[in-house]
Amino acid sequence: MSWRPKISWPRLLVIGGWLTVVVVALYGKRGSFWQIDPGVLFNRAVEATGQGHDEAALGLLNQAIQRDSTQAGFLIAKGFTALRLGQPDTASLSFERALRLDPANPEASLGLAASLLRLNHPDSARTILRAMVGVPLVDSLAIRRARLLEAVDDPSGALDAYAAIPSVDNLETRATLAMRAQRFEEATHLLRELLQQGRGGPTTRKDLAYALEQTGRSKDALLEYAELIAAGQLDEEARVRYAWLLNSMRLHGQAWRVLSSFPRPSPDSTVLELQAKTALWSGRVSEAASLAADWRDQSPGAPGPEALLTSVAREQERRRLAALAQREAQYPSSGNPDQIAADTASLRPQNINAALWHHARLLELKPANPAVLAQLDVLLNAAAHLLPTADPRALTDLGARLEASGQFARAIRVYQAALRSEPEPDLLLRLGRLHRWESRPVEALSWLEQYASTRGAEEMPDSVKREIAAALLETGRPDEALAWITSVADAETADSSTLLFAARAATEARQPAVAVAYLERLEGRFSLSVDQLAWLAGQYRAAGRSRDALVRYEFLLDTMESPTDSLRWTVGDLRAANGDFAGALAAYPGDGAELPDELRLRVAYALQGVGRWDEAITLYEVHVRDRPEDVNGRLALARALARVGEANRAREHYQLVVAARGPSGLALELARVNLAAEHPGDAVTWARAAVAEDGWEAQLVLATALRLSGEGAEAERLFAQLAARDPGDGGTPAWRGRVAWARGRVLLAYRQFDVAAPGSEDGEDQLLKGQIALERGDYVRARASFREAHSLGADSIRL
Repeated sequence: MSWRPKISWPRLLVIGGWLTVVVVALYGKRGSFWQIDPGVLFNRAVEATGQGHDEAALGLLNQAIQRDSTQAGFLIAKGFTALRLGQPDTASLSFERALRLDPANPEASLGLAASLLRLNHPDSARTILRAMVGVPLVDSLAIRRARLLEAVDDPSGALDAYAAIPSVDNLETRATLAMRAQRFEEATHLLRELLQQGRGGPTTRKDLAYALEQTGRSKDALLEYAELIAAGQLDEEARVRYAWLLNSMRLHGQAWRVLSSFPRPSPDSTVLELQAKTALWSGRVSEAASLAADWRDQSPGAPGPEALLTSVAREQERRRLAALAQREAQYPSSGNPDQIAADTASLRPQNINAALWHHARLLELKPANPAVLAQLDVLLNAAAHLLPTADPRALTDLGARLEASGQFARAIRVYQAALRSEPEPDLLLRLGRLHRWESRPVEALSWLEQYASTRGAEEMPDSVKREIAAALLETGRPDEALAWITSVADAETADSSTLLFAARAATEARQPAVAVAYLERLEGRFSLSVDQLAWLAGQYRAAGRSRDALVRYEFLLDTMESPTDSLRWTVGDLRAANGDFAGALAAYPGDGAELPDELRLRVAYALQGVGRWDEAITLYEVHVRDRPEDVNGRLALARALARVGEANRAREHYQLVVAARGPSGLALELARVNLAAEHPGDAVTWARAAVAEDGWEAQLVLATALRLSGEGAEAERLFAQLAARDPGDGGTPAWRGRVAWARGRVLLAYRQFDVAAPGSEDGEDQLLKGQIALERGDYVRARASFREAHSLGADSIRL
């Protein structure tokens, strides 16, 4: 018997009480006994960040903050970690908590500003950053603050922040910020320092020129622009600034030369404004008028172009009055029209200049007066030999009066005389326009092309390009007209009349896709008229976009009170082309039998589409009876008869077609119809002719015809080749089933179609599959296959 010590109940109670005290003490100190020190967690987070594990670092920082929420450093580290993870909400809350613990902490302030910027609150971020002015920062924090000021669009504050960091080379950044802040005086010094150090490029010199201009040192700015021109570094933006500077210094002629590299008119409205104003200020009034008109077209409704046009008109009137005063001083005349007429009648032809001036004055006072015009004709005829030696100004002024009076033929005669006296490009343009207005497009084009030869393509005003394009179109040269108008019409500012003209040119040039593009742009501005919608629909159709055309035509059909038969036929044709044959029949007006021949065929085609073959064939037969010479109509009848199994009748019409136009493209059809009509010999002949063009299909028909005509050996060799067709080249189970059927092996054909992939057969395969199932007694499958064949439009003659 083993010995066991005995423990009394009192001793057990003492031991239990002692254990209870120990457990309670340990439970009360569990936070410090079991948990890791927050500092250790923070150090682990720093290590994780260094290894690129920001998510793990954020988790460790959350644990550290949970254990000790009084450490601002933990919260700041969490904020920057959350920013790197794309969590600006979390970051901003963390930085705000840190600032409550340590309000003067610059890292927390910068972090909060960065978070607010990420949250799209730049104003709040800017307020925080500006409040840090005067706070001593180490260079790294100062640079961070300066960059944040840049990001919140405070270039002035960023400039001051960078200037307070002398230990860092930030000269280029400060120069850029000075320009952005429009502190041009500082920018001038910084940019010059960059250039002196050899660190500046063309952009630096351009900025310096602009800064000098803004500080009122125009001459120094001119020197900088001259340096850029000499180096070939004056880009378009700097060239515009330079031209404005020259204009402000009243050097308008030089400004005009600076702008010569820009296309005229410029597609940029700001440059076009500068071109127009510079032309006026430099005394080029006709150029200013043309450019101001282009500017108005580019900026419809803007007050600037209209004000400039008013100034141009005022200058033109001033010049006209000055010329009139000069003319009156040279050739004094009374202000009374009757007295002027009397004075003019007394002039001899030798006094040609005085006579021309007087007639111009008369036309100004009495526009289109018959007596004055008759007297002018007498003068021009009597002094015809003196006109080439007359004063060109007198001739030009008289021509302008005649042009304003609508006397285009007389104006042409006078302008031509002025041109012989002094070649002036503007007269070439006027002559071109006048010939167009006189409906003489060939002569107009000749004058306009002469004018174009005096100007570069880039300097050609849009109005002249339109004139040349219109003359080309009127002379039957739409392709060239489209080439001239394209650059004008492709501009975003092209007006509606230009887009319409470009669409018309593209239509006549048979470029429907281009016409559609212009008409669609026009439609985006306002609702097209009925005629324009029909035009757009026709161009859609010509461009091969039949569905878009159908949408437009159907809209017209639904909205017009009395749609024309022509519109109904068009809608019907497009519906048929898109497979909606029932819709086509609903759109076609009248009864097919009562229609003209060319329309009757369209109804028959639609009847085919809805399966009304008897009616379609009846219409075809009526058509062929009335128009026996129409080969296409007879061919459509032959194909329809073949489709419904009338092989012998179809064969007769096919033979007539071949006799009329030859067998080109019809060999396989002829082979099949002869095979169906039990003429295997003819089928062999046509199938052999079709092999080169139709390949495997023709060979299958040939093998079948050979078998039926008794040439079994050759047929079997050909069948073997057909059965061995590579699956990658179309030798599918359905194909092999067709070959087996043609060989008379019904069971094999049945099995091949049985393993064919669902949906791999076409309508003909389904028809054949149904026939095979019918012969095998599988009526359910035969019926399903025949239905599928019907839905796929199978051709029964091919059996």
